[in-house]
Amino acid sequence: MSMKPMWQYLFALLPTACGGAQAPLPPNYAPAPPNDASAPPDNAPRLVRVGTKLYVTNAPAGVKRDSLLYARAPNALPGTKDHPKIGILRGVDRQGDALLVAWFTLLDENVDAALTGGGLPVDPIGQDIRARIGRHWGEYVGQPAAAFPKEGGDIVLELDMGRDDDVRSGDQYEVLGEPKADALNLTVDSFEGLGTCSVLPFGTDATRSRCQLDRGADAPVFREQHWVRGGYVRAITRRPVSPPSEPPQDRRPGE
Repeated sequence: MSMKPMWQYLFALLPTACGGAQAPLPPNYAPAPPNDASAPPDNAPRLVRVGTKLYVTNAPAGVKRDSLLYARAPNALPGTKDHPKIGILRGVDRQGDALLVAWFTLLDENVDAALTGGGLPVDPIGQDIRARIGRHWGEYVGQPAAAFPKEGGDIVLELDMGRDDDVRSGDQYEVLGEPKADALNLTVDSFEGLGTCSVLPFGTDATRSRCQLDRGADAPVFREQHWVRGGYVRAITRRPVSPPSEPPQDRRPGE
C-alpha cells in the first residue's frame, strides 16, 4: 500500500503558529556560537545552542520549517568516521543560512556540553525516507482497513525495523499517535499514547518485525484509523539475553 512518509502526515496536523511569531532575521544571518565554542572544522551543518534556542548553522538548501534532521553524537565510533544518531530535530523557522529547530525526539540527554561547544553534526532526512534511529525509534506501517482485526482479535503491527536494527523477540515499544505541540506550535512536547506492543518471534528478516499490541487499559485506544495511518514507535524495554544453560550432569543413584 502506497503511503506518504509518516512525518508528512504528522506535521500536517500541526497548525501554523499564531501569535508570538518572531521577527525574521536579516538575510544570510547565522547565529554565532558562544565565545568559547570551538569552530567546526568545515562548513558542514552543526547544531548549536544560542541562549535558550537551538540552531542548525550552515543549514542545507531546501531545509525549512517541518523538515526533519538527524542529530549525531559529537564523537565518531572508535576506528570509524560514523557518528551515531542520537536524536531527530524538526525545523521551526528558516532564518537566512540558519535554521531554528526543536527536538522531535532525543535519545541522549547528555548533549549540553557539545551544544555549547563545537556543536553536533546534523544531516537532513529525505522526504521519501522514514525517520529511524536503530532499534530505538521507528514506525509501524499503515495497513489496509480490511485487515484490521475484529473486536477481541489480536492487533499485530508491522514495524519497519528488523535484525539489522538489533530488534529482538520480546522487545517492547510504546505505540505513538498524533504529536502534541506547545502553544506556539514550535516544539513537539509529546505524542498521543496508544499503548505498548511486544515483538513477536521472527526469522531472519533484516528490515521488518511484528509487534503485538499488549492487552490492557490502553489497548482500546488503538483504533482502525491508527492501523490504516501508521505512526511512530519508541523503544521502552528489551528482553534480556538469556545465558546459555549448563548441560545436565550425570548423577549416581543416591546422590
